[in-house]
Amino acid sequence: MLGQLLSTAATIFSIALLTASAEENPPATATATAPSLAIEQGAALTLNTTSDGSYFISVTTDDPQFRIQPMLSKMAKPMEEWAKTPGVIAVVNGGFFTGNTPLSLVAREGRLQAHNISAVTRAGRSYPVLRSAFWVDSKGNAQVGWIYHHAGEGQPRSYPQPLPYSSPAEVPLQAPKINSGIALKMDWGIGGGPRLLREGKASLTYQEEIFWGSGMRLDDKRPRTAICSANKQRIILYVTPSARLDELPDRLLELGCRDAINLDGGGSSSLYVNGESIHDQGRPVPAVIAVVLQH
Repeated sequence: MLGQLLSTAATIFSIALLTASAEENPPATATATAPSLAIEQGAALTLNTTSDGSYFISVTTDDPQFRIQPMLSKMAKPMEEWAKTPGVIAVVNGGFFTGNTPLSLVAREGRLQAHNISAVTRAGRSYPVLRSAFWVDSKGNAQVGWIYHHAGEGQPRSYPQPLPYSSPAEVPLQAPKINSGIALKMDWGIGGGPRLLREGKASLTYQEEIFWGSGMRLDDKRPRTAICSANKQRIILYVTPSARLDELPDRLLELGCRDAINLDGGGSSSLYVNGESIHDQGRPVPAVIAVVLQH
């Protein structure tokens, strides 16, 4: 499917070595341009466009020239500013936030910089929640799971299932038990939600991660950002100017994704390559995922 997609309606651009809450409220304007980059098949890092006008960065993670690296700032910054960070050759927005405060996991070089939120408030009641995250472990393996940060622990724990909420939940469930989770040993990680794919199949845990009541809907078309693993050596960063949330699993499966989560969308969804705006709506964000050139 991926080969057919790229050979017909997509253009593959090599971006390797060519240079020497915001919970879903879209703004009124957006920019989208295509960079003028040389076409090169088989590159370790590529920018791809699809027939529906979406974009995805494909990164081969075992190439020593590149590194995927979440970044966090004390103050939310425009994506144009993030794109000018030394060494950055591609960057997309990260997880959810409010003002300058991240609400989703950010981990970099083994250090936890921000947590996934552990509870949300709905109708005046606090609901413990496990939201999804994408991380690469200390052995270089990409992982997706539901995580919870227990008080007094330095790292969050991953769990095989989210809490079994439905919409609307009348009674908050108990937080997960510590000994039921596995302490994470991350090289890097980014949080968001809901989960979109699990082991090559659609797994949209919108209800369980309590996105009902957040302003994010399943059935409205908005810009979206997602991250997925296609295999042990390939990670995809995906941005689309318009999609329903419940369309994303099938779209990502067409790209060869196996495990995926949604990131912040709406007015936050942005992509820059080589300092050029591919899709940007002007909203400052405190956290991003960048592809950096190793020196």
